[in-house]
Amino acid sequence: SGSEASLRASATILLAKDLRSVREVFGGVVMEGMCSGAGNSVKARFELGLAQDWEALAQTVHALLPDDRPATTNLIDLEEDNEQEDEREQEWRKMYGDKSGSELRADSTIRNVVWGSMDSFVPSQQRGLPRGCREMMWLKLSGAEELKAKHPAGYAKMLLHPPSSGQPSDARIVKAESEIDKDLKRTFTEVELQNALAAMGRRNKGNIEWFTSKLKRVLLAYAKHNKRIGYCQSFNFIGGVCVIVIDKEEDCFWLLVAILDNLLPKTYYGNLSGVMLDVQALDALLNRNLKPVKDKLELTHLPLTSFAAQWFMCAFVNVLSLTSVVRVWDCLFVDGHVVLFRVAMAMLKAIEGELGLATEIEDAMMALQRARTLEIETVLQIANGCFGEEVVSRPLLMQLRNQAIRATNR
Repeated sequence: SGSEASLRASATILLAKDLRSVREVFGGVVMEGMCSGAGNSVKARFELGLAQDWEALAQTVHALLPDDRPATTNLIDLEEDNEQEDEREQEWRKMYGDKSGSELRADSTIRNVVWGSMDSFVPSQQRGLPRGCREMMWLKLSGAEELKAKHPAGYAKMLLHPPSSGQPSDARIVKAESEIDKDLKRTFTEVELQNALAAMGRRNKGNIEWFTSKLKRVLLAYAKHNKRIGYCQSFNFIGGVCVIVIDKEEDCFWLLVAILDNLLPKTYYGNLSGVMLDVQALDALLNRNLKPVKDKLELTHLPLTSFAAQWFMCAFVNVLSLTSVVRVWDCLFVDGHVVLFRVAMAMLKAIEGELGLATEIEDAMMALQRARTLEIETVLQIANGCFGEEVVSRPLLMQLRNQAIRATNR
């Protein structure tokens, strides 16, 4: 495809830890010898079987370049230099603070930043939205800011903190509250919460009691706002991320509304028909682009619905680490629901080699479990490089959904 010459011309040196990541994704790494004076870096030759693998690796190369920071299992967990982070935050607020969500979604620079696909090397600590601006950017990009402006002042506050009344509560709200109470304590552990808050720059913001009480108010407010759906399992995970990232309760509520009412298909919740259609659409994408993965899942009798439905319903919360989910959501708010498919395809491609060795369902499940621990920057690079707009687009997803509907109605 011509990418090999381009890649060789860049004379890229990779850290040994990154070679392992590349081998997991693309396979066939052959060491050609150690590079003296380059620390633990090596020169390597990649033997890849598919043209699209070369294309993807060429686009991924900058994300794999080493910097002077220690290796970590999650790049977003790296502590950023406070002074540099403050400067970056101020720059972004100056550039984007007055822009609308639609303007930001159309900005190519923002898209490149969230996907980590800048034309020149971007240090790992600068991938994704600036930590200090994430709250502002999420509210704009998701449409939550516009939703808030369209409703009467105090609407969210009334739902979050309703006046006490002697009137009997709506039976649907009573049921929703009962279900919410069951799910609160099994959303995140204290350790998961504190790690996520620290990564978001909100260390010591609150404990698990603070988190669960705030989350309950937000979830119950949504149940009152959308009585047709009320509360469904997985809302606690999606709402939990909103609570961790967004400071004000009213803004948490509007972000949750934007995600559940506008960003994710409305048919995901209630009868779950939309989730099943999207799993069928993912199956069709695998048939087109990752046929060996599809065949192996069928051979080991591991249904796609057994894991992909959870991936979609939770938007990867409770699937990936919380800090990885935040990076996926950066992309989700920019490119929309199609991101869930691109990330799902990237995770499955990343384990294609290991899955190919599976002979039993337990082997396939272990490979899937390992996919959850991949470095998120690697996953996003594969998603954007291998399964971008040319491969996984909104029109194609609509076509695949319609095909699934017709097949179901036969």
